[in-house]
Amino acid sequence: MKNKNILIIPIWLLYDVETIEEVKLDKVLEDNIKEYDLEKRKYLYSVLESISESTDFMEILNNIPTGKNLEYSNKEIYEYLTNFKKFMKEKNLND
Repeated sequence: MKNKNILIIPIWLLYDVETIEEVKLDKVLEDNIKEYDLEKRKYLYSVLESISESTDFMEILNNIPTGKNLEYSNKEIYEYLTNFKKFMKEKNLND
């Protein structure tokens, strides 16, 4: 499997909200993602395509340099990342 640590980019947003539903997949986020070069965005998208419900996201969470803990289940994080991938595709952030 590819290096999943790039998933820190979308997962980082979860540290600023009480619930996953509060993450706004909007124009502001679109502009922020566009600040990453195309190669990195393509790689992020390819990793998002390679994950599954059985992916262990705890490994990624352990690599995020923050003192906060996330209280989301693996399934919730997977569903969020699936929505993030759809957002990237809809906004053409992956090409």
